[in-house]
Amino acid sequence: MFKDRLQNINSRLDELINEGRELLLIAKPTNKPNVFSIQDIERLAKWKINLETFFLLLFKEIDFRYKEFLELKKTLHFPSSTKILISQLDAIKDDLNKGFLFGYEFTITSNFCNDILKNAKDLNNEGHSVAAAIYVRIAIETTIKKIAEKNGIDIEKKASVIKTELYKMQIIDQSQMNLIQSWLDIGNFAAHGNADFQNYSKKDIDKIINDTNVFIFELLKP
Repeated sequence: MFKDRLQNINSRLDELINEGRELLLIAKPTNKPNVFSIQDIERLAKWKINLETFFLLLFKEIDFRYKEFLELKKTLHFPSSTKILISQLDAIKDDLNKGFLFGYEFTITSNFCNDILKNAKDLNNEGHSVAAAIYVRIAIETTIKKIAEKNGIDIEKKASVIKTELYKMQIIDQSQMNLIQSWLDIGNFAAHGNADFQNYSKKDIDKIINDTNVFIFELLKP
């Protein structure tokens, strides 16, 4: 799945780069000396929409690459801006094929899980330990699915199965596998009202949240 996704992104990048190059070929001179402009408004507008969709899906609103695109978008009718953007797309493709962008995705996932676990801590402090334990499970599942995706494991499988496959591929060790399963079990107990969940105090859940946070950070660090 990781390889398929990589191939799909590469293909889309090629399409966007080629469209940009074709737009450059149809740029026409304006009334100003030595100033050219891409005057096929409909075709340029479609390219801009496709570009924005691509940048949003890959980088999200907060990333500097998306913000740079928004600035360039204003002047893409000028060939100079289009050339700069094509160069950026080439650089993104190079980073992608060297694995840098998926390391970046791990950072995003780590931050996302950190936010989930902060919410879990708040819920636990307010006496909602069941909800807190379910949030822990969500954070763990999100983490191992992201790692599974990179390593070609079907992320539609159950988290317990993914965890075992990660162990078989030697991506996690025995102790890590056991920890993951224990946290998944606690989340299941909470979600399904299992009596075993009553064995865990507020203090126990708080420790689990802290331990999970450290564990996820270590698994997803670059």
